[in-house]
Amino acid sequence: MVFAHKGEKHSEGEFKFEEAKEEKIIRINKEYESNIKAIFQNKCFDCHGQLQSKPFYYDWPIAKKIIRDDIKKSKEHLDMSNGIPFGGHGTFEEDLNAIEESVISNSMPPFRYKVMNWGSGLKDEEEKKIIEWVKFSRNVLNGED
Repeated sequence: MVFAHKGEKHSEGEFKFEEAKEEKIIRINKEYESNIKAIFQNKCFDCHGQLQSKPFYYDWPIAKKIIRDDIKKSKEHLDMSNGIPFGGHGTFEEDLNAIEESVISNSMPPFRYKVMNWGSGLKDEEEKKIIEWVKFSRNVLNGED
């Protein structure tokens, strides 16, 4: 009888890989909790996490449906409710790319939200912190930091 890989058990290597990945996520999360989460809570959580504050027009029948639908769609893409790694349909690496692209292109929050929520966009220093965290996170994930 012939055994692939000379009878080596794959589960041991996979466990070490998962353990190393978990340590990286813990390191990324520590930086997130210290420097980024507050920004996301103030600027992103209304749609991508737990609704922080309802706007005065929230209980209007048509507005309420639009807001709920927008939040549902937002969370399908990126759900920040439970911390790192984020939920949604992408991998954590894809989420980092999407966050970076959104910050660079100034595409979040969407125009309709900005019109009704003045001051909801990121400030320059917040953008800088997020981009630095994304780069830090990538470096950690790739073993470069």
